[in-house]
Amino acid sequence: MLGSYRYVSQDDGPSKAVPISYAEELTELFETGFYLITGDNTPDSVKLKLYPDDVFSTMIEEYGLASSTIAFCCLTDGENLNMVVNGGYTFPNVLQAAAHEAGHARHRIVNPDATKNMTAKSRTLREAVAYSIEAAVIRAIADYTGFEARKLPREYPPSQNFELQWDYWSSNVDDVTKPHARSWVLLWIAIYTDSNLAHLKEELVASRILKPESLVELADYLIEKNGVQATHYVDELVTLENLTEARDFIRSIVVARNTTRNWNQSLLRWEIRPVYVP
Repeated sequence: MLGSYRYVSQDDGPSKAVPISYAEELTELFETGFYLITGDNTPDSVKLKLYPDDVFSTMIEEYGLASSTIAFCCLTDGENLNMVVNGGYTFPNVLQAAAHEAGHARHRIVNPDATKNMTAKSRTLREAVAYSIEAAVIRAIADYTGFEARKLPREYPPSQNFELQWDYWSSNVDDVTKPHARSWVLLWIAIYTDSNLAHLKEELVASRILKPESLVELADYLIEKNGVQATHYVDELVTLENLTEARDFIRSIVVARNTTRNWNQSLLRWEIRPVYVP
């Protein structure tokens, strides 16, 4: 995205390396995706900020974030919420990171009290919101552009990849310090057990995947919960027992998400995590 070069021939000497950037195109596509799932433009107070890898690395060190971080939300600048993303990755990676941080920004705007003084358990719900919005944006953009984002490219064996994902979930489901892993579990178990989401379960069984607008509905349902409610909801749903009970249900849906299209026709070439969102 940022930090790439193209070589331009010169009549009087060797080719010259010219820096190129697709930041403007990505920002426009991201904003299109946000509009497609909400019917609204991105709020004026939410800004997507892309930085070169070296600048971003300095920023995460300054803020004490893990070296594996590729994006975070939000840096405040007056009334603005800046979604900060490492632009040194590939287009699909940066797009997914921006969509994920948009979920955090939406949570913060719609229910600001719920995002203050979060506990380790309530962070699981926070990440579930972000993954739901991320998948909604990516699926909407795929529908808009004709690229694939609902199914695994043919280069990824569906059963093998499900087992890898299952191991990741099941080994971390009871570890409150792993909110990202636990958040996927929360999304699946919420749909599997919560009677308020029965209509989404019916959609999932019928179509094997949720529409972008259904994922937004799921995210907003979670956003409504205050800190105490979020902690209780996570405590009740995110357990190894619940996950094990739902395994056959989850597996039957996920392994059906495969296609003969190759990864050059997919937004999931380097990062397939949206496939594992309901």
